[in-house]
Amino acid sequence: RSSDLFRTTLPAIDQTVALGALIFPVENAGNQNCSSPTAPDMLPATGQVNAFLTRMSTTAPSGSTPTATALATAASALKTVRAASTARAIVLATDGAPGCNAALNPNSCVCVTPGNGRCNDANRCLDDVRTVATIDGSLKAGIPTYVIGLASGDVAYESTLDAMAVAGGRPKVGATHRYYSANSEAE
Repeated sequence: RSSDLFRTTLPAIDQTVALGALIFPVENAGNQNCSSPTAPDMLPATGQVNAFLTRMSTTAPSGSTPTATALATAASALKTVRAASTARAIVLATDGAPGCNAALNPNSCVCVTPGNGRCNDANRCLDDVRTVATIDGSLKAGIPTYVIGLASGDVAYESTLDAMAVAGGRPKVGATHRYYSANSEAE
């Protein structure tokens, strides 16, 4: 579970980093759920690590990955909570490839589920271009994005995660991959 991965690193920053959260997709029974919150689950504040860990321990992957929409919401919220001397950043921890773009053509797109051939639904198409553009827009607005690939074991979308990390302005330096991999608590 991702909560175990966070439990190792987050307590050390509890009183020094204003931590917020936007968890997506919004939980529902649908397997292809592309709903993204319209506001963060937790606005950034110090002293929220335990609340965050509790929330993550009761949250499981629940459908598709509306990354571009969720990132746009997070960036918009961060723009409103900035104090003059406070640095802002988005930390995107994801266990899947970005999807959920109904404007894509399911007959010609790359599916987010490798090996399935053609997609039956545009929301299952890889939404790499829009997601990278959203991350780049956030960086231009002064909000960098750190991209963490969580223990998914799926290497099919490493190039997408790399492009997202580079667009976010905080890629991993001196490594084969530009995103931060978290396949264990140590990582």
